Amino acid sequence: SARVSTFMNNQELHNHRIKSLLESDPSTNKEGLVEEFNILKNDFNTYKNNNNRKIAFASGIIIAVFSISKWIVTKIFQ
Repeated sequence: SARVSTFMNNQELHNHRIKSLLESDPSTNKEGLVEEFNILKNDFNTYKNNNNRKIAFASGIIIAVFSISKWIVTKIFQ
């Protein structure tokens, strides 16, 4: 019975430590791991969306230049 009680107390302390790592604490301005992960995820999604726009823009420019070049070459060699 004493060993079970000791185990339960240790488990409760362990659970409290894990909870304090995962959850934010507004009283100390400490961000928990869950909040930090969400911030990183949002930053990554923003970067990914910006990067996709840049790739799409560059692809559009390359296609336009290729199309104009092809048109010019066909006009020259007709």
